[in-house]
Amino acid sequence: MGGTGGRLTLSPERVDALDADLGVMLPNGGTRDDLMALPGFAQLLSVQQGGLAVEDYATVVGFNTASSLYRLYSLGRITPQLEAVGT
Repeated sequence: MGGTGGRLTLSPERVDALDADLGVMLPNGGTRDDLMALPGFAQLLSVQQGGLAVEDYATVVGFNTASSLYRLYSLGRITPQLEAVGT
């Protein structure tokens, strides 16, 4: 496992390391269904509690961009997940 600049490379057998209330993911070239097919993925806290946001490139980049407007856009895109974990 290794990470740089807010990104993480994780092998499929380490999906347990992603356990958090909120997860924002861009399955580069994949889909939400591809993620759900990984062993153990459906059991992650973010998946179980509605805190998983599988987003497009623009949304994910917005979280890594030093622009308040871009961050507001990205936060707006994951409002349902934020509300799910905020209760």
